[in-house]
Amino acid sequence: MNHPRSLHEVLEVVADGFRLASEGGPEALPTAIMALRSMLAAAEMPNRDAMPERLVSELAAAIAAAAPAMADAAERRIAPEAVYLGMSAASSSARLFGQTPANVAATADLPLAADRIDHAALLADELDALFRRQRIEARGDLLRRSVTIRRALNAEPVGAFH
Repeated sequence: MNHPRSLHEVLEVVADGFRLASEGGPEALPTAIMALRSMLAAAEMPNRDAMPERLVSELAAAIAAAAPAMADAAERRIAPEAVYLGMSAASSSARLFGQTPANVAATADLPLAADRIDHAALLADELDALFRRQRIEARGDLLRRSVTIRRALNAEPVGAFH
């Protein structure tokens, strides 16, 4: 039986994911997507403590390091500015882990923090959609081809009169 991970452990894994994504390559995109989604989910974990500044700084640096690889992976399908905005928003959101939740609630600009979270989540969604489209295209979009062929076979024969 696995025991639940602490927020500290989760954030270390997330930072490792962003560092791995920063190296580029075929696994960069799915790794960054998972890291973004995991970081956003980590914000929902029960916690009363501020995370160590070292961990928070490493996480923010790993996100920043992954941004160029994500902009490259987006292959002009997502504007680089949108990628950098989402990654910057994720990095800023990560900085909130350095404070206690009570302190964040009392001192943070909550609408701005919510916008950062939403921009990071939107980027994760857009990168995920891009990744899935790339996979579909690489396989030849078999589902679409199958439906098109099935429709063609079920259509009236050419030259049929009504």
